[in-house]
Amino acid sequence: MSANQNKKEDWIKHDESSMSKFFRARFLKADGSLKSGRISSSIWPGIKKVWNFVASNKQWTVLDFIQNARWNFPQVVSGFRTEILEQVRSIHISGMEDVCLWCPSSVGVFTIKSAWEVSRRRSAMLGWSFLVCQSAIQPRQAVFGWRWIRNKLAVDENLKRRGIPLLSRCDLCGKAKESKTHLFYECRFAVSLWNLFCQCFGVLWPNFVGDVQLISWWKLQAKSVSFKVVWNKGFVLIPVFIWMERNSRRYEVVYVSEHFCFARIKNEIHSQTQAHSGVAVSTEDLVCARRFGFRLLTTEIGRA
Repeated sequence: MSANQNKKEDWIKHDESSMSKFFRARFLKADGSLKSGRISSSIWPGIKKVWNFVASNKQWTVLDFIQNARWNFPQVVSGFRTEILEQVRSIHISGMEDVCLWCPSSVGVFTIKSAWEVSRRRSAMLGWSFLVCQSAIQPRQAVFGWRWIRNKLAVDENLKRRGIPLLSRCDLCGKAKESKTHLFYECRFAVSLWNLFCQCFGVLWPNFVGDVQLISWWKLQAKSVSFKVVWNKGFVLIPVFIWMERNSRRYEVVYVSEHFCFARIKNEIHSQTQAHSGVAVSTEDLVCARRFGFRLLTTEIGRA
């Protein structure tokens, strides 16, 4: 943000405000170039750093084509362009000053937002981002989903990898060491939750053991289910409640069954989606809606 603020300060050399005049007198020569040497100022290094960036993203309206108060265009071969240039030459050049435009903006006005959009590093869109960053789930749940996919949770396997010695045991089944793969894919408790959720949609859970397979399969199934929003919620809510139950057993010594935990997931979905606008196309879809406890705004049953 500070770098983009420096770009703003660099740009105001074209403005006529009192602050702009101060900056021009402090940092610029008479010809508009930066002063050489060292200037005692906390923002001077930042202005020098972004000077070339701002210069490369600005342009004057017509100053490059005016010489000695007359139009001066380069030679062109296209007859269409020649005709346009002849029409431009007929325009009288007034004594008005030229206007400097900021190229990244559609209106030519510099903003810190536009400078940030040009200078920031853009990463490729992740294939699972829309499953995690959903408007239908709470922000804290979306953050958990990101940490889960990125393997940033404090499972025993990750803690030992960081050099913390400890004895590891899965708190949900007590039959294996705790790792991300076991806790969310292989543990009997987790497999039961995935199965219960998929059964509500009439989908068979294929017992995945990795994120890549799960993401590809989940996105593919989302194209065929009628209640896509509810289906995508399950991608994050099931790991959330697995983790909550794990922490409850480890730190509070409070245990609940898989079916009771799944009832909590359904209550969470019901509290967020009390009315759903999806079109029920079969009796199974009506049963699915009833299992999750939301009513349909459209209940058209497709004929066989």
